[in-house]
Amino acid sequence: MNTTKMDALINRLQGLPEDIKKVLAPSLNEYLNKLEDLRDTIESSKNSGAPISLSKDALLQRIYKKNAPQM
Repeated sequence: MNTTKMDALINRLQGLPEDIKKVLAPSLNEYLNKLEDLRDTIESSKNSGAPISLSKDALLQRIYKKNAPQM
């Protein structure tokens, strides 16, 4: 989102009646926190090691290997 759109959004939010702000603010804050958590999770996953294939067959093979009886 560019700065102009963000400024317009902030102005709209600031222009809301106080009772609506009190109701809306906790939800918006929770949403932003979840987005930050998701970003952190993605970033840590990205840096966690070698990439793995996300094809259906590759995932099924990994599951099978992980759950196969150990001999």
